[in-house]
Amino acid sequence: IIRLTPDKTKVVKLDEDASSVVVTNPAHASIVLDSPRLLVIMPRQPGTTAFMVLNNTGQVILEKNVIVSSAQAGYVRVRRSC
Repeated sequence: IIRLTPDKTKVVKLDEDASSVVVTNPAHASIVLDSPRLLVIMPRQPGTTAFMVLNNTGQVILEKNVIVSSAQAGYVRVRRSC
């Protein structure tokens, strides 16, 4: 499982060349192949999604779940009040 917050992008290095990425719910994370062996995961709205990375023969070379949370542990929000 990959855990992210909306302000944190993750880079994943692959062991073999990839040709495509399938994302189950792109509203929560956007995943881009920067090069055949480098993925960039950009969080969007809080929620969960999953993705599969396929090679040029259609074999799954990586499958992961992604959780985008709204805040990390120890996060403090300060609000002004009258």
